[in-house]
Amino acid sequence: MPKKQSKKLEKKCLNCDQIFYPRKDRYDKIKFCCQPCLYEYMRKDKVEITCLECGKKMFVKKTLATKKKYCSKACMAKHYKKTMTGRNNPHYKNGLTDKKNIYTWYCYNNMNSRCSNINNKNYYRYGGRGIAVCNIWKKDIQLFMKWADEHGYKDGLTIDRINNNGPYGPWNCQVISRKNNSKKMYEQKYRYLPV
Repeated sequence: MPKKQSKKLEKKCLNCDQIFYPRKDRYDKIKFCCQPCLYEYMRKDKVEITCLECGKKMFVKKTLATKKKYCSKACMAKHYKKTMTGRNNPHYKNGLTDKKNIYTWYCYNNMNSRCSNINNKNYYRYGGRGIAVCNIWKKDIQLFMKWADEHGYKDGLTIDRINNNGPYGPWNCQVISRKNNSKKMYEQKYRYLPV
């Protein structure tokens, strides 16, 4: 008895409309009659761009043509490392966050935050009491950095206000160790208690 020939499933190529016969197990996956049709179809809605780092040409969707500039994350990292350092970086403000000045920069930011940011956890002890950073330091961080360098500020030391109710300013601040600062706070707290 002769075997029944199974009816072949035919399909239309998405690119050239030619009829072809894919295998049964691949029927749902295959949409093109040949490899060139696949590549041609892929290029219809795409634009050719060149990677900024390695110069490799690639095809991307028209909607992504303005956004995609690199062929891989490795190329993007290399390009950013070359071009986005120092003053070329769009987030570069003053160059004071290098290793030499980082502690002074943190101190400046914390001082400003305590005095002007309502969301800071210590705001009620500083800005809430009316303590502020003087306009000289607030406008120009370079002047604060210069003052801190002249007075020997480094990691492990603190900037303390001489008059506890006065502002942060060059006339009202001194650089002392944390130990001495704690001692001063203790003395001020218990100054008026009877012995």
